[in-house]
Amino acid sequence: MTPKGTGTFTFSKSADPASGTGVLTGQTITYTITVSHHGDLPVRGARVSDDLSQLLDDMGGTGDVQASLGQVSIDGGVLSWTGDLGVGESATITYSVTVGQGGDGVLENAVTTDDGRGQCDTAAGCATRHAVTPGSFVFSKSADPASGSQVEPGQSVTYTITVRHAGGSALSGARVSDDLSQVLDDAVADGDVRASSGQASIDGGVLSWTGDLGVGESATITYSVKANGQGDRRLTNTVTSDDPRGSCDQGVGCMSDHDVAEVLPEPEPEPEPEPSPLPSVEPSPSPSVEPSPSPSPSVEPSPSPSAEPSPSPSAEPSPLPSAEPSPLPSAEPSPSPSVEPSPLPSVEPTASPTSPEPSPDPSGEPTGDPTVDPTAPPSAPGEPGSQAPPAAGLPTSSATAGKPAGGSLARTGAAAVGTMLLGGLALITGAALLAVRRREG
Repeated sequence: MTPKGTGTFTFSKSADPASGTGVLTGQTITYTITVSHHGDLPVRGARVSDDLSQLLDDMGGTGDVQASLGQVSIDGGVLSWTGDLGVGESATITYSVTVGQGGDGVLENAVTTDDGRGQCDTAAGCATRHAVTPGSFVFSKSADPASGSQVEPGQSVTYTITVRHAGGSALSGARVSDDLSQVLDDAVADGDVRASSGQASIDGGVLSWTGDLGVGESATITYSVKANGQGDRRLTNTVTSDDPRGSCDQGVGCMSDHDVAEVLPEPEPEPEPEPSPLPSVEPSPSPSVEPSPSPSPSVEPSPSPSAEPSPSPSAEPSPLPSAEPSPLPSAEPSPSPSVEPSPLPSVEPTASPTSPEPSPDPSGEPTGDPTVDPTAPPSAPGEPGSQAPPAAGLPTSSATAGKPAGGSLARTGAAAVGTMLLGGLALITGAALLAVRRREG
């Protein structure tokens, strides 16, 4: 016998966000499956399933699976529900997934049943589809001093690279690099690379950074170099990325360029001139000028001629001028050997009216008037051989008064002449010695 009534059910699926909406990595999608009774009779053991295989490659996990009635579970990537539906009853099954990375970027699935009593509510729909909106990032670069300025050798330049999440899903493993080959030829890295997140390093002249960026997040990488101007005197570098999700932030710029001032060589100090050694001037020995010994002139008195008496006794001989020797200049004796003048012969007046005392000769032999014989008797005045009376002005003595003085006068004149000669010789010798001392000094 066939029952008068039948029992059936329908099922449908929805999602939040709604199917067809782009989702982001990390975002949660909540699915709801609805199973509804239809017919006159209850439905025992109704069942539905949802294949999650097209979600698992793009989801980070599932939340709690719940059912308003019946039993639900996920096993092997398949969600299964079974339950009894009374007339007019409905069952609701919910679960959620978190959008992950690494899949095909599409979360797509559909609820089905192998129960002949159930069918899809096409009006509500039984399938959902979400495309993951890929995340993107931009990067830029700045420098201090600013790009375009000139730096001095020894000056440091600090670079800052900024990597910023630009939209779409959160990013995992974003990466940028900065080729420093055109920097390190004129600078030395200070070894102070730092990153606010992720990992940064310089290897082989290339700075590399990699890191994750959540929605709205940024990372900064800083490093510095010290210019030395040993290359082409230019610091040029550009940050780039081989990650298709990243691009240069054109509003800020990704390149920096600095000129390095030329290193001028320090002028070499001029060497101080060394004084050329003066030749040792040794005074040439002055020839020792020894005064030639002046031989003492032997002053021999001129022989007094025989005084011839004048025919007139009143004839007075004219007085002879007094021979006064001129004063000799004072010559300072030098330490040189002293030159002693020869002793002058002393002229003494005659001792007797008839026989004058011969003055001693320098040789020690007595000299006398060659015309007077000392053994002859005195001649009377006016006779031949008598002496002439003394000249006026010459001294006379009682012994010679009224006697002729021709020999004495000759001896006195010769003595004066000798004194003058000796004085002149002494003056010449002193001048010669003084000249020698000046040359030696």
